[in-house]
Amino acid sequence: MALKNIRLKEREYLCLTNSGYMQKVIKAIFLFVSMLGVSNTLLAQDTTSTDDDGPKKTKMRKGFQVGFQVGTCLANKYTAALYNGYGLDVYGNQNTFPNSLMYQQIVNVYGGANGYGTDRIAQALNVAPGTWGFGQQDMPYNIKYNIAFTAGGQMRYAVTTRDAILVNANTARISITGDFTIETTPPATSNSFQNTTNIQAFPIIGSEQRTTIQIGYQHIFGDDDSRVGFFMEGGLNINLDKMMTNQLNINGLIIDLKAAYAAEFSNYSALSSKRISGVGFGGFLGAGMNINISPKWLVQLVYNPSFDKINIGADPKFTFQNALSLRGYYCF
Repeated sequence: MALKNIRLKEREYLCLTNSGYMQKVIKAIFLFVSMLGVSNTLLAQDTTSTDDDGPKKTKMRKGFQVGFQVGTCLANKYTAALYNGYGLDVYGNQNTFPNSLMYQQIVNVYGGANGYGTDRIAQALNVAPGTWGFGQQDMPYNIKYNIAFTAGGQMRYAVTTRDAILVNANTARISITGDFTIETTPPATSNSFQNTTNIQAFPIIGSEQRTTIQIGYQHIFGDDDSRVGFFMEGGLNINLDKMMTNQLNINGLIIDLKAAYAAEFSNYSALSSKRISGVGFGGFLGAGMNINISPKWLVQLVYNPSFDKINIGADPKFTFQNALSLRGYYCF
């Protein structure tokens, strides 16, 4: 019951924290869009003012345009299970608890069980050997991807002033966080009738590299002379994904689960590589605001939902991902 209460409280705290963070993100987006609205108003005033040369206008251009992208992405939590400490067997299925990476590393390798030697877990916990335990109920919970920053190169070929073919390449380093527990029991004394169990929580972390190549079509609505307009886009995604790290931290004692995973599959390197890296496909849509800053530069604020197969972990499936980004293009 104590463990359940601890986990419930932590989940409530995480929900509140994530809610607050998302509110800040939404406020920042709203502020940015508001600033664009103000800029649009000022620009509109410029275009209506006339002089000897007539109204000032910035027309959209045809041809090649190259640029950059910065933004954020929120990965679907489905593939976060790859970092939950169980690991996968040679058939790609999740291990049972006795065969899990965490049980083998914590209890056997670092815990000194089954003839492995020194109990380094007890040393890290600053307790006597044999006074701690790690069971299935202590395995990681609330494993999740964190919001990540993305960056990349963008290219569009405008076949008309309002229709373009897109080729984008974006990359993100996504972090994964969660918690697991270890139970410790002080040695019994003559003054105590029973031992008191103490449950300590520790972090499990990971990181994943994702590179996405987008090939698609974009249409900008409005007139060619419009400084600000809305657009929609869609196309194909190619995803290159790879586990970079997966570690436990017990009071400064770092246990590398990725290294343990590689060692376990030393005779099955092809299978091991397939489970922690892969190439997947999917589709994306997009909608946003297009701003013609000058005859040479345009800026786009875009929301991109996608339906992708992230081809890592056990039983990869198509899932939804979300991204919000700012693009800048130079027009040749």
